[in-house]
Amino acid sequence: MYGFHGYSHQVEKDAYRAIKENYSMEELSEWLKDRDSFEEHLFDEFWIDDSVTGNASGSYTFSRSDALDNVSSDFDTVVEACKEFCVDASTIAEKFLAEDWEYFDVTARCYVLGNAISEALDDIEKEVEEWEEEQPKERDITEEELTELREEIKLGSLFVDDYRNSLGVDASAACDFFEGYCEYLKELMEADGITDGEFWDRVEEYDNDDNLIAWLYSFDEVPLKIVE
Repeated sequence: MYGFHGYSHQVEKDAYRAIKENYSMEELSEWLKDRDSFEEHLFDEFWIDDSVTGNASGSYTFSRSDALDNVSSDFDTVVEACKEFCVDASTIAEKFLAEDWEYFDVTARCYVLGNAISEALDDIEKEVEEWEEEQPKERDITEEELTELREEIKLGSLFVDDYRNSLGVDASAACDFFEGYCEYLKELMEADGITDGEFWDRVEEYDNDDNLIAWLYSFDEVPLKIVE
């Protein structure tokens, strides 16, 4: 059959296509952090995927003559598959006499599936690594950058635009952070007997680097990121 270069090549090609069609780069990046689990997941998926093994319906080609061409082109793999899956002689004879070449075609595809997935993922992993290299990198904001950010934003503003900055910190994240910072300052002022009504008149006494940094480190994880 034109274009058929053996079961290992064919199933690897189909596995590669199916992975790229069904998983985004973001999803692949996450899945590949535990490649063994991903391979097991894909094996279970493709074992019953007609576009990869044909094992859901019992036919990959949906053509007896095409299946015969495949089996004839890579008969050694078909023999290995029948041995690996312990297909008994009576079943082989029955399928052969019935000219059920699709059975043998599917059996061979299932046999090479695990290795085909691994080979496909080798190529995809390289593509994902290249994609990751091109993505913007995030890191925690430093204390010095935080004080600089404070100078650039308008404290107490309800408008996200007033939190846009030159440091690469997301404006919405900055807005949320400084909204919480104001609440933190109110708590400090309340502890000193200052009422909410006096907040804006007295805030400059409390809005300083020490309190700003203390608020930053009150989180389990630094909430502000610099995108580079």
